Parts: sequence; structure tokens; C-alpha cells
Amino acid sequence: MFRFKLIFLFLLIFSFTGVSAQSLSEADALFQSRKYEPARDAYANLLKRKPKDGFLNYHYAICAFELKEYELAEEHFQKAAVKYPLSNFYLGKIYFEQYRFDDAVTALTDYLANFNPTDIQISDAQKLLKKAESGAKFLNRVEDVAIIDSVVVNKSDVIHSIPLNPDLGSLVQSQINPAAGKVTDKIQYKTQRSDRVYFSEPVNGQMDLFTAYKLLDNWSETESIKDLNTHANENYPFLMLDGVTLYFASDGDRSMGGYDIFITRFNSSTNKYLEPENIGMPFNSPYNDYMMIVDDIHRVGWFVSDRYQPTGKVAIYRFIPNVEKKIIRTENRDSLISLAQIKHFTKTAKKNSQITSQLFRFQKTNLKLRFLLQILLYIRM
Repeated sequence: MFRFKLIFLFLLIFSFTGVSAQSLSEADALFQSRKYEPARDAYANLLKRKPKDGFLNYHYAICAFELKEYELAEEHFQKAAVKYPLSNFYLGKIYFEQYRFDDAVTALTDYLANFNPTDIQISDAQKLLKKAESGAKFLNRVEDVAIIDSVVVNKSDVIHSIPLNPDLGSLVQSQINPAAGKVTDKIQYKTQRSDRVYFSEPVNGQMDLFTAYKLLDNWSETESIKDLNTHANENYPFLMLDGVTLYFASDGDRSMGGYDIFITRFNSSTNKYLEPENIGMPFNSPYNDYMMIVDDIHRVGWFVSDRYQPTGKVAIYRFIPNVEKKIIRTENRDSLISLAQIKHFTKTAKKNSQITSQLFRFQKTNLKLRFLLQILLYIRM
């Protein structure tokens, strides 16, 4: 009898082990095929029996990460981090997108201190660490800006969707292929007097900024703006009415996200542009922030970002430019992050929106009056 029970127990253990192994192999097969949703469910079942298993937690976390279930991914990467240092790389990416830059710096630093030399993510981790360090600095200097509203449009229709005052000049947008399999915007800005242009052109697969001047009936030779162009992409130029202040976007080393918006000024005494300055948050983000347009006449501005948008879409934010930069002072980190992310417009936005709407109505009326005046003058001639 005892022998029979022993045999039965052995068969039961063998059967359980076989089912477990089969389930693990199935989960791994789904994972290798990048079928992350069924793989996640398979690993979840296995974790019920082995909740502290590093291998299971790590692979479950990757599935959740790929499915953008970041809270679940964070929980299980933390459990797997001791055995799988690469978990800290993924945690750094999660924290970075959540504007938890200090946490991202800690996680990425831990990863780079314990990485496997064969990891292919080392270079990406080093670059992301620099961006996270920049993000932490920018988060401490978020500008208090009244965001009026936003509209989501196709990225290819950005310029047509911004009601640019003709007194500010004109913008032209087109799509080009700077490199095989790559599509990007080519932007041309022309001043109101049509005597100067700034535009982007591809150079060795990257976008650079150029300018040209009107000389009587001809244009000067195109000049590369060497003070601003880098090994990365520089694009989306817009010149302020003062003829000195230039906004543009770059995705180089000083960018926190993909593209960030920068500002520079032309120094006529040296015939050079000043060192470009990243305009910071909330205008820039861990995503792509493309263009800044400021109408000083009517005190309104627009900037373009693909944050939280599906591929091919961007949000155009309309805001009230500050006469002087005002930094948000608060000890509430969550509130600061929310303002930096522009998830909630500021309390003054609605009031400023009414003021700006009145300005727009005045602008349209003024344009109509100018048009009628031109007709009257033409008739009199």
C-alpha cells in the first residue's frame, strides 16, 4: 500500500512538472514570435506558481512593456532587476516617458553599472541617461504659460492649420525623402517683405538650415547656417518680426526628446548667431516638438508636438506668450509634471482665450478694412 502511494505521488509530481515545462515552452515560443498578449497571459499563469521567479517576471514585464501596460511592466521589472540588469534599462525608458526623470537617471545609472558587455542597448542607455539628466533640469524650470486650446491634425497639414498673420511672413511645408525609406518635412519661411528666406534642405540624409537674401531682382547664393547646423537634424525655422530672433527645431545632443524647439538671435556685430538655447518645458517634451510661431502683434503663439499622438498626427497648441518668462514654483511634483505634460490647461487659459478670440476678430476685421482701402485707392487711380 505504501509503495502504491509512493508511485502515485511520483507520477503526480512528474505530471505537474511536465505540464509546467510545456506551459513555459509555449510561453517562450509566443514570446519569441512577438505575440506579446498571449505570451503575457501564459507567463501570468506561470507566475501564480512561482511569483518570485526572475525569468518569469522579466519576460512578463517585457510583454507588458511592449503592450504599453507600463504600470504592470514597472512592477515586474523591479522584481527581476537583481537577476536581469537589463530591467533597469526598461525602467529608465518607462520613467523617462512619465517625466520621472530623477528615477530614470537612477535606473539607467544602475543598468550601466551592471550591464552585460554583450547588451546591444548600452549606447541607447547612455544617450537616454543624458536626456533624462536634461529632463530633470528642465522640470525644475517649467514656464508658467497660458495654453488656450489645441487641435490634432495630420502632420503633413501643420502649416495650413495655423492662421498665420500675413504681417509675420509666410510658411510653406512639403514632404521630401532625405534618405531611403525616410519621409520628413521641408519648411520654408519667407519674411513679410519677401526679402529673405530661411529653409531646410537635406544634406547627407540629415536636414540642415539655410538662408538667402533678395538682391534687387535676384537672390543671393544659398548659405548654410553653420552656427546652427550639427550632425543631427535642424528644421522648422521661424523668424520673429524683429528680424533677429529665430526659432527652429533640432534632434541633436541638446535635445531632450526627438526634436526640441530652440531659440537663437543673430548678432549683427559679429555676423553670427548666438548659442542656441533649448526653450524648455512645457514647450518641449520627451517626444517630438517641431515648431514655434509667435505673433507679437496680437500676442498669441503656436507650437507643434506629437506627444501622446498616433503616428502621423500632431497637436497644435495655441498659447499666450509671456512678456517675461515666469517659472512655476511648487513643491507638488505631480502637479509640476502635469503642467509640464500639458495634460491640464492653466486656470488663466479660458480668460486669455476670450481675449485672444477678440484679437482674432479684430485682426480679421482689420484685414478686411485694409483690403477695401486698397480697392478704393485702386479705383481712384
